[in-house]
Amino acid sequence: MHPPLIYPTILRMHPWFGVPEEELLPGRPEEYRIEQAHRDWFVVLGPGGQIVHSGLGPVQILPARHG
Repeated sequence: MHPPLIYPTILRMHPWFGVPEEELLPGRPEEYRIEQAHRDWFVVLGPGGQIVHSGLGPVQILPARHG
């Protein structure tokens, strides 16, 4: 059995030079919401509605994996 993850969520952002940029986030993936502000611009809202990311998309919220 694994201990709980401190940062159980990954924000995967628009790739630069073919490599996706990723950031670890606290909280569960279902606590985050992605909104499309403009055609290619996305805003990620975290728990409590704070802006976690605002930038080019697409973006994804993914669960972090053990191992």
